[in-house]
Amino acid sequence: MKRFLLLLFWLLQAARAENLFDSTTHALVIGVLEFEHSDLYHSFGKADRRDAELAQLLKAQGADVTFLSDGQATLANIKKSFVRVAGACGPDDQLIVYYAGHGGKSANGRDVLFAPYDGGDVDSSNLSAAWMLRTLRSDFNGDRVLLVVDCCSSGGLADQLEDNPGELQAAALTSSSANETSTGTWTFTQDFLDALRGKPIMDKNHDGSVSLNELGRYVRADMSDYFGQMTSYVTTNEFPGGVEVGAVQRKALPGEGERIQAVFRDGKWYPARVVTREGTRTKVRWMDIGWDTARSDEWKEADKVRPLPKAPAYAVGTRVEVEWKRKWWPAEVIKVQDGIHRIHYVGYGPEWDEWVPPKRIRKG
Repeated sequence: MKRFLLLLFWLLQAARAENLFDSTTHALVIGVLEFEHSDLYHSFGKADRRDAELAQLLKAQGADVTFLSDGQATLANIKKSFVRVAGACGPDDQLIVYYAGHGGKSANGRDVLFAPYDGGDVDSSNLSAAWMLRTLRSDFNGDRVLLVVDCCSSGGLADQLEDNPGELQAAALTSSSANETSTGTWTFTQDFLDALRGKPIMDKNHDGSVSLNELGRYVRADMSDYFGQMTSYVTTNEFPGGVEVGAVQRKALPGEGERIQAVFRDGKWYPARVVTREGTRTKVRWMDIGWDTARSDEWKEADKVRPLPKAPAYAVGTRVEVEWKRKWWPAEVIKVQDGIHRIHYVGYGPEWDEWVPPKRIRKG
């Protein structure tokens, strides 16, 4: 019996998914919610900020964390810390890089820029995604890299990684596509936190863990259903998408995770998520009140809750009109994913093809 139990133990260990924190993990967490040049970049609310929570959680899980927030996150300090942390990784170590703040395209449209505290109105005063990837390809001495970015145009980083990974074994998960704005809420970052804590609703294959692939699919559905926003998730050089981000510690509660609308205190309907249900009552968590929304769950009666409405979906090949720079242009749907449409502008080359949210598309 003893030999059988020992064999069973080793079989279970072998079957367990590789965990994100099985090896030494270094993390650079950058959260910029206020800016020196407020005329260029508006500030975000700081109440209940999830970037600080992420830094604390990663540290609690054994990571070596560098956290730069607001005034600490100058361009010089970010670059210095980025080079230092990337170079400090040993052969079997891994690196997590996280950014939250403002993002946008470079002047030539080929790069995406992330605003530091002292970011200005020229490309060179902001953090370049291309610079980040070049630095990782040259200075990173570890095993693999996970890039998590919560800002507008963040998908541009994922695109660049996919186009030119070099030898980097890396993954990029971003809150928006390269050409779109990102919501001013913490929904994307909160999903990352929930995955690290093993939120059971994310464990779709019921194996007791939340994998990076499962997080990518969950985030994509969240941002699409709630905000009509297309996320990006790419892996390169056989980065293990099945790696465990968090171990599930409990069973899902009744209704947990369902995407709905509920009546807020102002009498209006807002996107929400079901925390749990008891009889006719539903405990909800708000999804789109703002970055400074405290997580104050509320109980709602049945008449104050309804299904989240779905945006119109157009079949592949449908002729539509798409808004770009305040004008409507003829286009054709070439792909549909989670209610978001990839379109081709009629009369233009494929380099103009893009994913568009529901607010920018209408029947032609």
